Amino acid sequence: MSPDALRLQRIASLPPNCRYPRPLPRRPPCRPHSSRPKTRLRRDTRWPARPEGVGVAGRLSPIAIAASDAPPAVFHWREGLRVEAEIGVRLASSLPPRQNGYSRDAVIAAIGAVHLGVEVLDSRVAEGGKAPFLLFLADRLGNAGYALGPELPRDLLHGAEGRPLDVSLGGATLFSGEAHHPAGDVLAWLVGWANERQRAEDTLAAGGIVTTGSLCGALDVASPGRLDVKLDGRWNLSVRFE
Repeated sequence: MSPDALRLQRIASLPPNCRYPRPLPRRPPCRPHSSRPKTRLRRDTRWPARPEGVGVAGRLSPIAIAASDAPPAVFHWREGLRVEAEIGVRLASSLPPRQNGYSRDAVIAAIGAVHLGVEVLDSRVAEGGKAPFLLFLADRLGNAGYALGPELPRDLLHGAEGRPLDVSLGGATLFSGEAHHPAGDVLAWLVGWANERQRAEDTLAAGGIVTTGSLCGALDVASPGRLDVKLDGRWNLSVRFE
């Protein structure tokens, strides 16, 4: 197992006597993937237990690498599950913590590829995102999987805002509108995390996959079925929930 160097404070699991248990059922396997770390970034100001506005990162697992000639990746469905359509990046070079930090251009230069992605959200604690901060962090920020889809043009790092985005489940529309990142910039949280000098040395390593935040909010997946995401009318990613 690769080190869980992707979380602030290296919190990796719930204590065995935790009073907020909500165990996830065993999931079917996804497509093979590398052991490089995968990171979900979040800028959160709701938690009084830590400094306001500090970036945090959680591990993505399992990862499904979607191939154009393969059936959609399969994830386990249960009531309360949600999804987010996102842009993910794969790093070509490492961004270790450093005293003088990184400019936006330096972060972009470290990115080897840009992808359409789908994050699966399902908490292991009854309170979900309302749980105490450290418990939510141990819950991997609610992550229950990630599908990495087709490669996108690099100009989407600058111009994803306002692009047409459609998400449907079994043909029924879950979202249809303009893509919008909560920070108004898909790279905002990645640049912020790169400049967190207290993060572990081996975070943001070459080969790692980083997802950058939802372009459509968190969408309820009310039943099993096929989820289809289309960005700008050109790039498609499908997953199945069973």
